[in-house]
Amino acid sequence: MTTMLIAAAVSVATNLPTVVVEASRLDRTPLEIPSAVHVIAQNEIHSSGARDAVDLIQKKAPELHIRHLGAANPALAEISMRGYGENGHGRTLVLVDGERLNSPDLNTPNLSRIALNGISKIEVLGGSQQVLHGDGASAGVVNIITEPQDYERKTYAEIHGGSWGTIGAALGTRGGIEEDGLKYWADAAWDRSDGYRSHSGYDIWNLNAGLKKEWESGTYLRVSAFYNDSQYDLPGPLSWREFKSDPRQSNATEDRYHRATYGFNTTFNAQLNEENAIKLTGTFSNRKMWAYQQGSTGGYDWFSDNDYDIYSFRGIAEWINTTDILGFENEFILGSQYVYDLLKGYSDSGDGGKNYDYDRQAMDFFAQDTFHFTDWIGLQFGGRYSRAWSFNELANPERKQNHLGAFDVALISNPTDDSKIYLKGSRTYRNPFLDETPYDVRTWTPAGLLDPETGWTAELGFDWNVTDEITFGADAYCTWLQDEIFYNALAGNNVNSEDDTFRRGFDAHIAWERDKLAGLSVAASYVKATFDGGTLGRNAIPLVPEMTVSVNGRVWLWDDCFVFGGFRYQSDMYCCSDFGNDFREIPWYGIFSVGATYEPTFAEWIEGFKFSVTVDNLFDKEYCDYATYGTDWYPAAGRSFMFTVRYEF
Repeated sequence: MTTMLIAAAVSVATNLPTVVVEASRLDRTPLEIPSAVHVIAQNEIHSSGARDAVDLIQKKAPELHIRHLGAANPALAEISMRGYGENGHGRTLVLVDGERLNSPDLNTPNLSRIALNGISKIEVLGGSQQVLHGDGASAGVVNIITEPQDYERKTYAEIHGGSWGTIGAALGTRGGIEEDGLKYWADAAWDRSDGYRSHSGYDIWNLNAGLKKEWESGTYLRVSAFYNDSQYDLPGPLSWREFKSDPRQSNATEDRYHRATYGFNTTFNAQLNEENAIKLTGTFSNRKMWAYQQGSTGGYDWFSDNDYDIYSFRGIAEWINTTDILGFENEFILGSQYVYDLLKGYSDSGDGGKNYDYDRQAMDFFAQDTFHFTDWIGLQFGGRYSRAWSFNELANPERKQNHLGAFDVALISNPTDDSKIYLKGSRTYRNPFLDETPYDVRTWTPAGLLDPETGWTAELGFDWNVTDEITFGADAYCTWLQDEIFYNALAGNNVNSEDDTFRRGFDAHIAWERDKLAGLSVAASYVKATFDGGTLGRNAIPLVPEMTVSVNGRVWLWDDCFVFGGFRYQSDMYCCSDFGNDFREIPWYGIFSVGATYEPTFAEWIEGFKFSVTVDNLFDKEYCDYATYGTDWYPAAGRSFMFTVRYEF
């Protein structure tokens, strides 16, 4: 839901003292990390009533803001957090078993790449995580894990179907042999739909598999591979009048997209002794994309036919040391990372095609230390140096070299075993996307590559597990950026902002849950994102709602059956690229969802089955959460239902 909603939230269904957060590199618990942390456990995923990963994030991680450019198509959803609007996906890093889902070009992370049934847990870390994770993590990290959390052997099969000809199936298995230290997992999923809007259908395939071998010393080897094929139509925008008269229509009856991605991840952790470990990680992926669009502007018919590949490789080497210093606990990480991204493609627009050739190499060095003065107070500090070489044959000059740095300083206190308070300051950066090719709008000739964004963030927050059933938390922050990159529709490309930008926000949540009885959570967020008094004055930054509220609850009717529901409110916000705040705002909306889940146990033959029904947007609210300049509107989905039957054994 919101850009920053409940940034301090930690799921009540997760037992905090035993859950570890893998994105922390040292597998710390949420209460040991000086950041806002939210962990969504597997049992919550299965009981959420979500139809896909995007729907899950919207229901269970409201600190993440979702924008729907393709109604209910998960492949056309955008993700952001912490008050970022346009290109917000470039500041929120999405990881799947170590693979960076973020594309080095302007494309948003393909959230349809994540098969819902294959997810073991999701970790959301708010605020800058750049010291350990590098470029793209200035607003936070979403770490999605498919590796099973234990050795229990389970196999499942699922079918689901609902509105708009939506149908899907999933099959998977996971488990292991504990005495041999061997884990395995494999998942396959297929989803297709005609779509809520005309010409918004999709067909998505996902395959994911992995093996992990663990030795008694703590050494392990982990290997996983994945494949995704997403084919879908592009329904395009509507005028305001068209949106209000019939949000299901489309003017883009020929536009379509095909994206195929495959790759592998491998991690070798060598535990040298009780205090020292060497960790080596490598990821490779290939994204092959093809897109076709056509239209008419000012009586001129046009089309665009694009075909391109993106190759990405990352290698990370880390030394992890946990030696006490003068009797005080201390954890130290020293590492380096090599990155190579290559984009090659061809575009034909009818008046002569052109080739694209972009690439970037980066060499990073990073270190982080956590020193514990006592059992209840600690200091964490670290830094990252990145040297990046970028090439874009359409720019002038074609090459650019950037020297960038990030660092964190944080104090964390645990007044009790069930609470934390933290204060953190961060220096951040973000490299431009590979295809952010600038032009001099006065001469319409290529210009030099854009400058990286740089800035500062300060935050103060706390989490408190009041009892085993009640959690409460809040987080306040402010962020200041220079050279923030926005899309300038008049220039037809992305540009560095002439004005600095400033964000200040506050998030809070409270939640209660008693197993087999009921649960309720309420979260609210306020953020003010503005330009900092230059040529644009104090105008609001587009695509950032000031206020969001999320209410979710469930009630058990009996031990085998519960009903659930939720409400999501989002306030008005300015349209994409409306820097002058001159055009019609995207109106506020509030939508309800309800559902029920039944897991019968009245007879042995039916145990293992689960039946669910979900109704989203219960009152069929017509709303948009993305529009450009007040003229191009992208309707979100209306009321829908989904039935699911799952069998696990």
